[in-house]
Amino acid sequence: MASIQDIVQPSDWTSVWSGLKEPHAAYVMVFKFSPRCPTSHFVERVSRKYVQARADAPTIRFVAVDVVNARSTSLQIATDSGVRHESPQAIFLAPGQKVLWNASHEAIDDDSLEGALKQAVAAK
Repeated sequence: MASIQDIVQPSDWTSVWSGLKEPHAAYVMVFKFSPRCPTSHFVERVSRKYVQARADAPTIRFVAVDVVNARSTSLQIATDSGVRHESPQAIFLAPGQKVLWNASHEAIDDDSLEGALKQAVAAK
């Protein structure tokens, strides 16, 4: 079963981002959540449930960032990826540090997450 790694320190993110330079790196799905936002709580539950059901996703790394308590990490993700910070947010990254897909707020659901993963499979 797949799981989500919570990243807090900017160095945690740097390790994830640097790893994406490798041509055979695992894809990375980043989830950004706020502990203060009801929409964020809902999307976080959807995302965590979705990831738990992804037992067949060994080449996808799932990470989550609390945008309030790890603000500098969250902002670094925006800088590195070039995707404007929002919360809740999902960003799907490919080897070569490429952004394949991103969504925020209610646009993050089972269908959109599945579509992003299918896009990655098709691109291989």
